[in-house]
Amino acid sequence: MIPGITNDKTLVNVFLTPNAKGTIISSSGLYTDLQEELEQY
Repeated sequence: MIPGITNDKTLVNVFLTPNAKGTIISSSGLYTDLQEELEQY
């Protein structure tokens, strides 16, 4: 899913709270962060 939204240059809202606030990052940034985290396992 992430490669598809990266091609669309979609932004991703992560760490949503009950009042709908969160942190908006690029999908490519999310992909990179996930890859780096997975390398630790």
